[in-house]
Amino acid sequence: MDLTELKADMDERFGDVDQRFAQVDQRFARVDDRFQELIDLILSEGERTRRHFDAVAEQMKSERNFAIDKAVAVDERTGRLTASNAADHVEFSARLDDHEARLAELEQKPAVDPD
Repeated sequence: MDLTELKADMDERFGDVDQRFAQVDQRFARVDDRFQELIDLILSEGERTRRHFDAVAEQMKSERNFAIDKAVAVDERTGRLTASNAADHVEFSARLDDHEARLAELEQKPAVDPD
């Protein structure tokens, strides 16, 4: 094999390699397209999931705030009832003291003879 034949053979083989690289490039382009579709799908699902969790978080915040408001209202009502009970207790205690004073006074008076 002389130099001209060797060069022709090498050029043919490099041509085959170039052709194979072109085929590989086409395959990679198809794979890249499929990966891009997958990336787009993942991104869109991520956005959808984010919106869903944002809605869930807002609902949880709303429910938490409702529970806090309800607890505050119950606490205020309990405070009002406690104050009302304390006022009633003072009134009942005053009446009881008044009755005790009247009983003590009656017990100290001598009995009156009915004749």
